[in-house]
Amino acid sequence: MLRAQPSPVIPLAGFSLHENEAVFVETVTGEQRLDDPGEVAAYTRMFELLRDAATTGPDAVALVQRVAAELRD
Repeated sequence: MLRAQPSPVIPLAGFSLHENEAVFVETVTGEQRLDDPGEVAAYTRMFELLRDAATTGPDAVALVQRVAAELRD
């Protein structure tokens, strides 16, 4: 049985990384481009932590199926 995995970080806004050169952070009114290497590195590390904690493959399928079944009940 799958167990809950706590999130290692909580992103306060959506973001996308571009070639490790820039980060686009979503805001209420648009997006902000960050290209300072230190800021890009911080978002890259946050992404790596989230990716490493993510459920993938057959476990992800089982998780989605379990949640869908719980919503139907």
